[in-house]
Amino acid sequence: MPLRLSEVSLKDAFCMSTHSALSPDPLAQAFVAFAMDAGVLGLGEFKTKAGRLSPYFFNAGKFDDGAKLSQLAAFYARRIVAQGVPCDMLFGPAYKGIVLVAAVAVELARLGHNLPFAYNRKEAKDHGDRHALGLARCGSVGVGESRGGHQPPDDANRAGERGDDGES
Repeated sequence: MPLRLSEVSLKDAFCMSTHSALSPDPLAQAFVAFAMDAGVLGLGEFKTKAGRLSPYFFNAGKFDDGAKLSQLAAFYARRIVAQGVPCDMLFGPAYKGIVLVAAVAVELARLGHNLPFAYNRKEAKDHGDRHALGLARCGSVGVGESRGGHQPPDDANRAGERGDDGES
């Protein structure tokens, strides 16, 4: 079964690390510290696109260099392995999710869990050979040899809210 990275939401880890006095999660706490140090997680009062107020804003666009992306992928990979999520493919939605899913796939491979990954396109492809990389076409998603579903990364969190396209 493919893994949607949004099912391995680090937002839940944020909530666990800041609201759970009974059992603090060291990985979640390290992720929150990393996100704050990187300027990705802002605390305060933010207005969402839907007009609601949120006590935090998570701007994935600030994972904007190799070191930050590598650390982010390591957090996702470690959480996926720790949760024992069964899957046979990773999925990253266009556009930010493509880079993220590729980085997570590399990190999972380093941890001994080599998985294929796929991604979709926001625009219909009108040029080139869509099979050039050995990808099959399934709806608007280019997929490899998956035996099940897929898991997209959740790259925009505003108090549990995402835009329709998953972008912040």
